[in-house]
Amino acid sequence: VRDGLVALIEESQKRGEINSTLEPDAVARTMVALYQGFLMQRIVDPELDVYAYTQAAGSLYGGTFWTGNDSDVAHSLLAH
Repeated sequence: VRDGLVALIEESQKRGEINSTLEPDAVARTMVALYQGFLMQRIVDPELDVYAYTQAAGSLYGGTFWTGNDSDVAHSLLAH
């Protein structure tokens, strides 16, 4: 599954849809991890709000998660 996702990511990078400076395998692993985490949470909590989860994930992928003016906050959090 991941190999196919990597190929899709590479094609999207060529079209300029996904940041081409990111490693395709790392992007694929991150996407798979997010999905696997969702599945685990559903097992633990069958009442998980799927809509809210997909909204949050979409925000992360769509670049609307950080709303502050200073993107250095996000970078400093990821650096630790």
